[in-house]
Formats: sequence, C-alpha cells, structure tokens
Amino acid sequence: MGRKKQEIPKSSTREYKTWSWMKARCLQKKSGNYKYYGGRGIKVCDRWMVFENFLEDMGKQPERSSLDRIDSNGDYTPENCKWSNKEEQMNNTRRNTQITYKSKTQTLAQWSRETGIPVGIILKRLKSGMDYADVFDASTVKKYMIDGEKINLTATVDRTEWLKLKTLGSIKGLSKHQITEEAIKFYNDAHIDLL
Repeated sequence: MGRKKQEIPKSSTREYKTWSWMKARCLQKKSGNYKYYGGRGIKVCDRWMVFENFLEDMGKQPERSSLDRIDSNGDYTPENCKWSNKEEQMNNTRRNTQITYKSKTQTLAQWSRETGIPVGIILKRLKSGMDYADVFDASTVKKYMIDGEKINLTATVDRTEWLKLKTLGSIKGLSKHQITEEAIKFYNDAHIDLL
C-alpha cells in the first residue's frame, strides 16, 4: 500500500496569501494599505470573495510576480487583473507620469531606459516647456569618459551620474548644480575625456 500524498493547506500557498492581502487592503479599515485601496473606493468583485473562484480565474501565481490591476484606479476583477513582475508593477502605479510621444505611451523611467537620458534630465526638459522631439533627443546629452566609464553630463546631473562623477573623477566640494562644462574643463587634466 502506497503512502498518501499530503496536501499543502491552501492557506500557506502564495495564491491564498495574495488573495487574503487583496481582500484586507480593500475591506479592512485597520489594514495599513486600506487608505490606498478600499479608502479610495477600490473593491473586490463578488466572485472573488471566494478563494477558489479567484484561483480559477487567475491561475497559479508565477515566481517573482504579484497581483496587478491593469487600470490602477479600477477594482479587483478578472478583467482588470493579471500576474506581473516587479518592473511591470512599478510601471503601473497611479503615481507614474505617462508620456505619449510618437504614438507610444510609457512612463518616465521607461523613456529614460529607452533613450539613455536620465529621468531628472527628462523632467527638467519637460518642465522647461521643450518640444517632445527635443526632450527625447539623446544627442544633446553630453557624454564623458571618467576612468574608462561613460558618464552622461548636462548642466544638471541626476544623482546617479553625480555619484559616478564624484567617485570616479575624485571631484569634491561641488554641488551637482555646479558641475558644468567649466567644472569638467578644470578636471580635464585629471583623467576626464570628452567622448
């Protein structure tokens, strides 16, 4: 006689935990995230009040994924939910600024990755009222080599680039707003080369 396979209690599965958290944030006022969900009017559909229905509609939760609402202002329903990885989730928050350029809509972070222009520079250009063609023109971002590493440089450098400049170029005592072409010229003798 073979051994009977022991069943894992459903309450210990990732899907069940996700389902529980979804309900808590929408229904329990004492939940830490209630103000961002139930407090904003986000609801769980009647069908999903039963775990088995949620599991049937969503299926098994893939590794490194979480429950994502396609419309971040919409309810938790089969039509509005999917399993998403962390990057997809981060791009689908209501805090994100969506920008449509050349019939393509993306977040600032996505445009930054695509163009190679730091987010801070894109924001600065948008706030200045530049035309989108100029905002997303990567050729206007000056690039420098410091100790063999490529660095983007503009009149205002984002924090990541500033840290690279400060560390790799041994630049000390300058705020990020003081790093201009004049500052770079000063350090040209010390291993900074224009690309």
